[in-house]
Amino acid sequence: MKPVNIAFIGVGCISGIYLENLTKTFTGVKILGVCDLIRERAEEAQAKYSIPKVYDTMHDAFADPEVEIILNLTRPYEHYAVTKAALEAGKHVYSEKPLGASLEEGVELMELAKAKGLRLGGAPDTFMGAGIQTCRKLIDDGYIGTPVGSAAFMICRGHESWHPDPDFYYQYGGGPMFDMGPYYLTAMVNLMGGIQSVMSASRTTFPERMITSEPFAGTPIHVNVDTYIAGTVKYESGAIGTLFTTFDVHYPGQARFEIYGSEGTLYVPDPNCFGGPVMLYRPEEKEIRQIPLCFDYAENSRGLGLADMAAALRSGRDARADWQQTFHVLDAITGFDRSAKTGQWVDMQTKYTRRPAMVKPVLKGQLD
Repeated sequence: MKPVNIAFIGVGCISGIYLENLTKTFTGVKILGVCDLIRERAEEAQAKYSIPKVYDTMHDAFADPEVEIILNLTRPYEHYAVTKAALEAGKHVYSEKPLGASLEEGVELMELAKAKGLRLGGAPDTFMGAGIQTCRKLIDDGYIGTPVGSAAFMICRGHESWHPDPDFYYQYGGGPMFDMGPYYLTAMVNLMGGIQSVMSASRTTFPERMITSEPFAGTPIHVNVDTYIAGTVKYESGAIGTLFTTFDVHYPGQARFEIYGSEGTLYVPDPNCFGGPVMLYRPEEKEIRQIPLCFDYAENSRGLGLADMAAALRSGRDARADWQQTFHVLDAITGFDRSAKTGQWVDMQTKYTRRPAMVKPVLKGQLD
C-alpha cells in the first residue's frame, strides 16, 4: 500500500509521541510536513525525524497537493477553526480530542465533511489498544453475561502543578469532561454501545487557581469552566452508566472503570492508556483474576487511529475512529453541560453503532 501523506498542524507537547509512532511504528503513513506558530518547534521536529517540509502557515499545508490528511494537534478551542479550514481546502482531517468545543461546532464540521465527501475523525484512539480491545472481546464472548451497567471515574487535582502552560485547561473547550471525558466515553460506547440520554450536575469549585509549575509559576488562572461533573448515561441497550470527572480532588489514584454484567464484573484499565491490566470477577471463582491481553498496542500507541484512517482511506472501509464516534462523544459531553444547566435529562441527537473490533495483524504496525 502506498503510504498516506500527512501534515501536522501543531507541534506542542502531545506531538512527540505522534512523531515517534508515525515514523517508527506505523508503515502506512508518511509525515510530509509540519507547522507550528512557534517555528522553532517545527524545525526541531523536521531535523529529528527527517521530515521533508516545514510550512510557514497552516494554509500552506492545506494548499499542498501532496498532503492527504491533516493531523490537527492544536489546543482544544482551536480544533474547530483548524479542522474547518482544512476541510474547506479539500483535506481529510484527524483531530485531537475533542472534535469541537460545542455541539454546534461538531454539527458544522460533520456536515461539511459529508458535503465534501471527506473523512473526519480523531482521538482518542486508546480504545483501539490491547486493554480496551481485550475487554471488548470478553464482553462480546459473554464472559460477564449481559452488560447491565458501568461506572467510570477520573479524579485529579488539576494540571497547574505540572503542565508547562495549564491555563487553557480551564477555559472554553477545557475542563475535566472535555479534556478527559472523551477517553472514558469513547471506551464506554465501544464496550456498551450507543448512548440514548444523559443527565448531570456540575460546579466550578475554585474560581481562581495558581500555577505552580514553570515557566508560569505564580500566575493566577481564572477558571471559566465547570471542574466537578457527575454524569449519568442511559445506553440504547437499557443499561445505566455513571461518569465522574474532576480537577478538584486529592486522590491517590486517577482512573477507575468497571463494567457490570449479569454473570460477572469486568475491571477495565485506564482508558487514557492503551494497555492493561484487565481484571475479571465471576462469582463461581470467588476471586478477581487478571486476563492476558489478546491484542497488540499495549504501549503508548497514539497515532494508531490516524494510521487506521490512512488504511481505511486506501481500502475504502470505515475508519474505527471516525466522525460518527467523535461526534457521538461530543454530543454526550455537551449534553452533560446542558443537563447541568437545566436539571433535566437530555436526549442525544446522534446514534452510534460500534465500529469493528481490532484485527491482530501478522506484522505489527500494519492495519487491516
